[in-house]
Amino acid sequence: MPPTPRSSDARQPDRAPRSAAIARMMCERVAAAVAQDFAVDRATLFARTRSSPRDALARQTAMYLAHTVFAISFGQIGRIYGRDRTTVAHACRRIEEARDADGFDERLRRLESHCRRSKSGDARELRINLRVVR
Repeated sequence: MPPTPRSSDARQPDRAPRSAAIARMMCERVAAAVAQDFAVDRATLFARTRSSPRDALARQTAMYLAHTVFAISFGQIGRIYGRDRTTVAHACRRIEEARDADGFDERLRRLESHCRRSKSGDARELRINLRVVR
């Protein structure tokens, strides 16, 4: 009888680990869309300081979208944004709770749609872009 996989061994195909470079490029895409939508500087989203509440909300939104749209783990997102994985988990919970507001939910749907459109062919396209960048 084959061994039963432990929960850490059983991975869903869409939750497969991604290379750090691909995860970073995906987070950059999300950050660009969120920065434009929230009218904040993209660099603010990656800043190590807390910044203003508006900047913090934009950063939390970007982390949430990176996790939900691109299936990037909390740990990888935390490393990219200079935060702990528990901070990323907290951000995702906060944004999920904030979706109850009609205006914010519509804003997130629009951002998710934009990110999903840019996701088509993401891994292949990003690998090609990585070769060009190097």
